[in-house]
Amino acid sequence: MSFTILSAVLLLVVGTAILIEVTRGYRRGFMRTTISLAVVVLSALVAAPLAVWLSDFVVKLCNGYLPRLLPIIRDLTDQYACLEELIPAVLDVVISPILFVVFFGILRLIGRIVVAALFKGRLAARPNEIDDPIYESELAPWHRRHSRFLGSVMGGLCGFLVSLVVLSPTIGLLSVADTVLQTADRANVKWSAYKLDAEQMGYVIDLVDDPVVKFLEASGGGVIYDASACTRLNEYRVTLRQEVEICSGLIGDLMGSMKSFKDLSNITDQQKELLASLSGTIEESEVLRLVASDGLHMISNAWLNGNSFMGISCPSFNQHLMPLVSGVLEVCADCTPDCVGRDVGTIVSIFLIASDSGLLSNPSYDQLAASLDEDGVIQRIYDEILANPCTAPLADRMTDVAVGMMSSAIDFSNFDQTQLDGLMTHLSDAVNRANGMGSTNEERVNHMKDATLYYAEMYGVNVPDSLAEMAAVALIDKLGNKGDRVTPDDLRELFKVYAGSQ
Repeated sequence: MSFTILSAVLLLVVGTAILIEVTRGYRRGFMRTTISLAVVVLSALVAAPLAVWLSDFVVKLCNGYLPRLLPIIRDLTDQYACLEELIPAVLDVVISPILFVVFFGILRLIGRIVVAALFKGRLAARPNEIDDPIYESELAPWHRRHSRFLGSVMGGLCGFLVSLVVLSPTIGLLSVADTVLQTADRANVKWSAYKLDAEQMGYVIDLVDDPVVKFLEASGGGVIYDASACTRLNEYRVTLRQEVEICSGLIGDLMGSMKSFKDLSNITDQQKELLASLSGTIEESEVLRLVASDGLHMISNAWLNGNSFMGISCPSFNQHLMPLVSGVLEVCADCTPDCVGRDVGTIVSIFLIASDSGLLSNPSYDQLAASLDEDGVIQRIYDEILANPCTAPLADRMTDVAVGMMSSAIDFSNFDQTQLDGLMTHLSDAVNRANGMGSTNEERVNHMKDATLYYAEMYGVNVPDSLAEMAAVALIDKLGNKGDRVTPDDLRELFKVYAGSQ
């Protein structure tokens, strides 16, 4: 951070404004200058909402002509639906600060005319010569005896505030540019790849990182800019600087890890933390909600069709979980900006649970059963699905997954026909007993779970506790309530169906 020619220009503008208002304040005195300061503040307060409101009409006009001037915008909008809302929003936050300065100047001029008409010849500074007939004696109030000095102070404050208002578009845009360039630096962007001279870019970076800009921004220029550089997305008020800061932070993190994300089966703890924070970051930004919604549509559709997205393929989950993963992707393919953060959180949570439990490496059934038994993976994934209203209907798929895994466990045990018939008979009898209990569904499920674990142990089938509970839910739901007595053939046919669907 060093002084540049921009620093000199900004200091000249601010210094000139302060000097003019200090001189004027000395001439007019404390009371008149205080009223002038009030006019400046009131003008700014009125100009900001006025600019935000009237900019909508200008944006509609520009948005109508822009696709005609730049046909590429129409093509991009057809490809990325979020641009239909983002392009007018960008125009709004660019036009509003300019209108704000214009309206501020007009309102301040009107205010000065009104004040001059109302207080003409009044509230002037008292002479400080003792021979003057209206000289303020030593017994007069302090602010009246030092009216010119206080007027100079108030004038300086007035000049500084006016300069902040006038320079606010410049301050805000430079702040935004600084954030973007810092993100590019974090992402190790090579400017030469875009035919930009590295030395020239270094000068631009020094320019936007100007110390005077930083000072003026911290002194109130940033707040003034945010009051006008704002718009509405999804019926929420957003400011340009805040949205750029949130989006840039996320983009910088993702671009810095993009190469390693191409192999999702081997990600670091730091990348896991980044993925876990995605949902919260998306919820903070309306722009990210729109972009993430479009992005999730494209990612989900690509993965559902067996394609990669930007070089990233769908994680290879254990075969038993793929029907559930496909269901989650189907939900994400239809997500909206209102629920995209929650949907991203669900799919990331399922991915992280599967990753931590070794379900991405397609382990053997014994390894899978040990992991499920130890960590309660099935129940954790089930809870994540139920916690999201959009994915809650997929709970049936989760029980289907449990039946499929139990079917694989039976197949893995390599029973002869006599053992298999015996197991099917015992399990079908358990379903019939549960069905005839006449109690609540929860009690029937608990009975079926206990029976499943008992017979699994009897026949040497490795069935984790959480898997047995989920399978019991499915067995009661699909066979326990049909009214007829369940036969071993019914149960065998059910397992065959789910074994073939995996």
